Amino acid sequence: MDYAASVKHIERTLDQRRIQPAMQEMGTVLEQLLKELYRDYLPRLKPADRSTISTKERETAERVRARSGSADTFTLGQMVHFLRVSGFFQKAQDARLAVGALLSADLQPFVEARNDATHQARPPSENAARLYYHQLVQYLEETGKLATEHARMGAEATLRPWTDVVVPHQDIRDGRLEVSIYAANLWSVAFETDRCPEVYRTPSAFFSTTYMTSNLAGLLRDVVQVLNGGAGDRVLQLRTSFGGGKTHSLIALYHLGTCAGGLRQTILGDIGQRLGATLPDPGPVGVCILHGLSHDPQRPRTPEEG
Repeated sequence: MDYAASVKHIERTLDQRRIQPAMQEMGTVLEQLLKELYRDYLPRLKPADRSTISTKERETAERVRARSGSADTFTLGQMVHFLRVSGFFQKAQDARLAVGALLSADLQPFVEARNDATHQARPPSENAARLYYHQLVQYLEETGKLATEHARMGAEATLRPWTDVVVPHQDIRDGRLEVSIYAANLWSVAFETDRCPEVYRTPSAFFSTTYMTSNLAGLLRDVVQVLNGGAGDRVLQLRTSFGGGKTHSLIALYHLGTCAGGLRQTILGDIGQRLGATLPDPGPVGVCILHGLSHDPQRPRTPEEG
């Protein structure tokens, strides 16, 4: 495969904002890279490692019913799984072969994004696609499949200055930003309104300054559908890393549940517009907050309403 030509084509496709075909081609390039590295590196491993990995390859081929009985016909997802469970990249590094970031990379999100774009016609956002692009360029560069200079120039060409993408809020531009605004706290929003910044305290200020991402809109949609008696999970767990938006999501749910009238209709309309759906008002909603950091387990308390 001509990796340089493929990278240039992906770059042009992203610039045209054709995210779905770009993700599909990135998946093809990554699959080819992994298979090529496997073919090139396997004969150069220690005999014991080579035997162990070859056995795992046959077992995987049998399990997925690969046509050739080898990794040559693995899908991208199957190849990623096989290389991970066999410890291939660690053994390749032990043999002083170039693996770079692939040694510790979690390729599963890449696989899922490619599959969603290919099979579900549901590509990631442009920013996410560009991140995958830069990761792919890094893998190609560090394994010697792409010249470093080309990779550097390609990255510079596709990564736009942040000032071209987003405009900071007025308080940031004026130098009036309060540090407390960064410390969102659901308990303060609900029970310490005198100390809570307005941007979190009132639903109108909160939603007017909150960018409605597809994930946040999807969470609110799922909850509203359940509140309206629809199908869906009644218990949801927000699993993100630190800074991933858990508190912000909880505050959004709190305000959506406690506000009413025209404001709620406006919020539901914004969510529906973001997702291309119509969300009916669920009416009065009972809201309960249990904030683990604001209660002393040694001093239990009884809610006012029992």
